Amino acid sequence: MWLAISAIVILLIASFLHSYCSVGVQMSPVDRPMIFDSPTGTLLQIGWIILFVVGTGTLFVVNWKWGIVAIGVYWFLSPLLVTRIVRKYMLPSWDDLPDGVKDILERQGYNKHNYLDGDWWKDSEYWKR
Repeated sequence: MWLAISAIVILLIASFLHSYCSVGVQMSPVDRPMIFDSPTGTLLQIGWIILFVVGTGTLFVVNWKWGIVAIGVYWFLSPLLVTRIVRKYMLPSWDDLPDGVKDILERQGYNKHNYLDGDWWKDSEYWKR
């Protein structure tokens, strides 16, 4: 049982690390954490993959059905919950946005309650790749 609990904890850590890397890599260079401009950012991305494989593999050892459920939860349910939480902490709050950015977002229909849902914070160069 402890093996299954530790595997689930590993998968939770992998999920948060995966979301952190995903949001961080897509952010505009002005807002992007500096860690993603260094080799450490690459190590973080490799780290979440290793944690995912270890956690899922451990659950397959415990019970193959748990391993399959873990993969489904990780790829379908986890992004809906965890990525929103990570975005909330990585992006500046509505009150901390510069007035020019806030004015542009308000004209696009964003407000204090829904500005985290849009993709205004993404780097346009990321989408060209």
